[in-house]
Amino acid sequence: MPTDESVLTSEQKLCSENVQIDLYSSDDALQKALEIWNGSHQGEVRLALGGNWMVVDVTGVATGESTTWDIEGLAKELNAEYSVAGA
Repeated sequence: MPTDESVLTSEQKLCSENVQIDLYSSDDALQKALEIWNGSHQGEVRLALGGNWMVVDVTGVATGESTTWDIEGLAKELNAEYSVAGA
C-alpha cells in the first residue's frame, strides 16, 4: 500500500506474493485506504472491496505482467465491489 501513517490495517494476510487481504477497523478506514490507492498513480491495482476488507492485487505494478488472479470474479462471488485504482 502507498504509505500514509494515518491509515493502518488491523490485519493483513498474504494470499500470494502480490495479492493480499487487508482488514480495516471501520468503513472510514477502508475508504481512506481506497482514496490513497486511487491517488497513488503507481499503475493498475485491482481491488475487491467489502464492508471492512479489501483484496489488493498489485501484480501489474510489482511485475509489469498481467495478473492470473480473477479479482473481478472474486468480487462478484463475494458480493463485493470491484475497482481498479492507481492507473
